[in-house]
Amino acid sequence: MPLALLAVPFVVACGGESETSETTSTGSTGTGTGAGGGGGGDGSDLPPAEYFAEQVFPEFSLTCGACHTSEENCVPKFMAEESAPTYEMLKAFTGLVVPPDSSNLRLYGSHTGPALTATQDEKVKIWLQKEFPGDTGENTQLAALRALGDCMTEETFEASEFVTLAYQQTASAGPCGACHKTGEAGTWIGFNAADMFDKSRELPYIRRLVKARFEGTTFVDLVPNTRLFDKPEYAAQCGERHPQAIIDPPRRFATETFIQDSLDAWRAGNCE
Repeated sequence: MPLALLAVPFVVACGGESETSETTSTGSTGTGTGAGGGGGGDGSDLPPAEYFAEQVFPEFSLTCGACHTSEENCVPKFMAEESAPTYEMLKAFTGLVVPPDSSNLRLYGSHTGPALTATQDEKVKIWLQKEFPGDTGENTQLAALRALGDCMTEETFEASEFVTLAYQQTASAGPCGACHKTGEAGTWIGFNAADMFDKSRELPYIRRLVKARFEGTTFVDLVPNTRLFDKPEYAAQCGERHPQAIIDPPRRFATETFIQDSLDAWRAGNCE
């Protein structure tokens, strides 16, 4: 089935706060720091920077500010306490301020914090449309992720033995599948092979397998993502927000094989 744009909040380690369905925004409606009065409240007539300040930044402060205003625990810093420096930091960070259907702000989904709510996602979409008014909506990261998901096959999944990653033991929380068998932390690694295959094709889980490559603000390709290996390996350096584990070579090879074979088929157009 085709990939859908989902918002599914997640947390990294077992025992942490976790949500598995889209939430409804109860945060600010954006009456804060922007100029111009918001054009009757929705900011529709504001230029991009002012729309960001009035409609987007208050929401980001509620959802993202607690983590992304510092670099603690290996978290990327792309926010400040005020709107204006946050706007500039976001624009300097690869893959964020790009056309709406390619932006990692919208497509990354749940991580250590929640994904954007539907209300927040709509505001981010409007803001990015203002930033890129000439965008045609062609050659987007979202379209590429959908096509890649549709191109993944059960035969490739089974031949790679990717499902064996669920049995990888961590230092303190049992096998990976104990936490991720129902998609916790936006990562689906389960003991049920059919479920793991199906979920691996969907957002946000597919983005743990691949990531976007950009040239400037233009999406150009999908490439393998090493997050499934990096997150547990560097847990100790990143504040123990994930159980420590060094992925066994056969399981790493199985994971890399499924990702690369799927990418090769997608690029070659060898999709059913």
